[in-house]
Amino acid sequence: MSDITFCTRETMESIPFPCDNWSLHQYVSSVVDNYKFAEKKEAHRTFYSVLHNINNNLCMSQEVRDIAQNLIKSSKPDACTYYHALVGVLQVLKWADVESVNSLWRKNIKERKRQRESASTNSSSKKQCVVPEISCFCPSVDVPLQANGSVDILETVKSTICVFDRKIISLGSSRSYKSSNHLLVDSEQNVKVPRESTYDAEMYRILVNWLAIVNGFEITGQWHLEKVCDDGDYHHFYCDLTIKKPDNPHPEAVLELVATGTIPKLIKHFDRVIKYADQLCPKEVWIVHFSSEDSVASDPYWPSKKLQDRGLNVVHFWHDQGFSNIRMSARFRNFTGEFCEIINEQILP
Repeated sequence: MSDITFCTRETMESIPFPCDNWSLHQYVSSVVDNYKFAEKKEAHRTFYSVLHNINNNLCMSQEVRDIAQNLIKSSKPDACTYYHALVGVLQVLKWADVESVNSLWRKNIKERKRQRESASTNSSSKKQCVVPEISCFCPSVDVPLQANGSVDILETVKSTICVFDRKIISLGSSRSYKSSNHLLVDSEQNVKVPRESTYDAEMYRILVNWLAIVNGFEITGQWHLEKVCDDGDYHHFYCDLTIKKPDNPHPEAVLELVATGTIPKLIKHFDRVIKYADQLCPKEVWIVHFSSEDSVASDPYWPSKKLQDRGLNVVHFWHDQGFSNIRMSARFRNFTGEFCEIINEQILP
């Protein structure tokens, strides 16, 4: 098939092909593919003007004139359909008003540009609304403080667990789990419950987002400690979490996490976190016990008075499998040195 030459500079700039000579097939295909945003009324008028010119031109073969006549009779309202029909009758374009086609082309390009800009603006608006919510994942409150200006660690921990990802905790019972052994969970023994690492990861993530990124604290997970023990050898210990202000050499708090622990296990962690405190010299020392044991909040186990006098604070969080129902019991010293006790307080919902 011979090529068609469009010699005007305006035409060459309007229709995006890199050379002066385009095959009829190239031109029609480009028109068809790019007119989907054109106004249907204008596309309809231009298309049927071409068809009538073909139908009335006696120089055209009868076959082509018959096709044009059939297209006129069909009168389907979809402009895209009209132009796809043109692909099958490439000779149509020889009789088109090139300036009319170019005018339609230019309007189509403007409309496509407008829609792209609109889509880009909407996308940007959505990102501005959504991204802060996705990237934050932390309590939308100020860091709780006590009357003396120090960080209220218990309230900080409570606010943190309220924004735990419930699905992650729930999946811990089936993916990252251990056995409750003899501890009763929903009145049953040997139930799968989340391991400590499940809670540790969520606690660390949210404390970093909230206290470190937003408020400038330093959050350290698994602080590496060394100590010469009674056997004369160096031993390595790893403190679960510390909360520290950058201008203070000592942490605000040391947190030792426990997951559905038996009494012997709790006692072991009580002793362990006191050793961490001896080296790190924090303002406060906390055991944070997450458990699904039925009676952990209603009948909590507390450390000895000796350990409490040394500054050991304990909080037990009971939760259901979906982490949507949470209750708390705690025994701690406030900033005045007074012992406080909370039993079975509802945290969520």
